Amino acid sequence: MWNCCRPSSPLLLLAAAALIVAFAPAASSGQAVGDMGLSSARTVENPGDMARLFRAESIVEVRMTANFRQLRRDKKEVPDWRSLIISYNEGGDSVVNIPARARARGIWRRANCDMPPLKLDFDDSTTKRTLFHELGRPKLVNFCKSALNGDELVLQEYQLYRVYNLLTPFSHRARLLRVTYIDSASGKTDFVKYAFITEDPDRMSRRLGGKILDRKGASYDDVHKSASATLFLFQYLVGNTDFSISALHNIELLSMPNGTIVPVAYDFDFTGAVNAQYATPAPALRIKSVRQRQFRGYCALKPDYPAAIAAVENRRSAILALYTDFIGLLIQPRKVEETTRFFDDYFKRLSSPKAIESELMSECTIVV
Repeated sequence: MWNCCRPSSPLLLLAAAALIVAFAPAASSGQAVGDMGLSSARTVENPGDMARLFRAESIVEVRMTANFRQLRRDKKEVPDWRSLIISYNEGGDSVVNIPARARARGIWRRANCDMPPLKLDFDDSTTKRTLFHELGRPKLVNFCKSALNGDELVLQEYQLYRVYNLLTPFSHRARLLRVTYIDSASGKTDFVKYAFITEDPDRMSRRLGGKILDRKGASYDDVHKSASATLFLFQYLVGNTDFSISALHNIELLSMPNGTIVPVAYDFDFTGAVNAQYATPAPALRIKSVRQRQFRGYCALKPDYPAAIAAVENRRSAILALYTDFIGLLIQPRKVEETTRFFDDYFKRLSSPKAIESELMSECTIVV
């Protein structure tokens, strides 16, 4: 089953045990995920288990106070946690101050960015009745280079989380922030930039009634078929090749109560839809630019792709509407036009029955 190990290995036994554990199912009127068709995918989740922060889409103005110079200098493989205060206004002039912790994350970004992305750590006992309650350890996605359209890239990537949310509940929720970064050592404001918080994997799994399975080596036989087809079509839509289910690269595995495993994608800054200046495809791929598409879905999912294609097509208007709403209007019109043209290219490619053979099956893979 798991191609990383022989049947007698302890890792396989642990993985198998995880699959047969009976989790308490989420309170939901929808189908169990194992019976889930794409049309009913959005009925699986339990909205009551979604953190308050992710129940709205308005932009949250916050101030983050920390020793950011120290955070930027943290180069250890596992950086130390540093103190952080998040402040925001709630109810007029009432200021809420929340103590938290942060540490730098990412290898390339810590070496190259003006501000590394952060892992945040919230204590539920100090966040009660605040907007940041029950977040656990979410990621903060922020700008890389302040002088290279940092806000644009953050907004573009945030939009892709919203697109993914439209297609499946098996995706991380996110919330856009406008952050004033205040260095605690100097008391000075370093930057005022957009950033967004993404849902902690464990909190996401609780919302969906499952459990994160941290095991490499998953293959086609292990994962839920229609959910995987949706993931691969989403990656093709946004022009993403920077992921691997078997290697758990920008993928998480969600083990559900009935034993099915659903792959969940994250981290979309290397997509053609974002088109970051630093983004390049892996040398092993045939494409030379992230603006070129290459399908990396399983060949064996051929029977599942028509339904996935239809589901994405049914959400076409809603996807494009994200680029004309109040968040879409924050993005430069030129970038909006560039992105919507990129999406139009996807829909043109998959507009006929022959497209599965010509566009998908000619490039599909056995292992990804």
